[in-house]
Amino acid sequence: MANNNGHIPQNVLGDLLDIIAAQFFMICNIWKEHFCINEIRFYC
Repeated sequence: MANNNGHIPQNVLGDLLDIIAAQFFMICNIWKEHFCINEIRFYC
């Protein structure tokens, strides 16, 4: 996560990242359907 201004414990953040990583493709598909786009671009 980019920042932790909510002061979420590190073990909880780790669990959230694991869940997001495991569901990456499902999240991306739902995002594309919601915003009616064919491609998602990530910027670092």
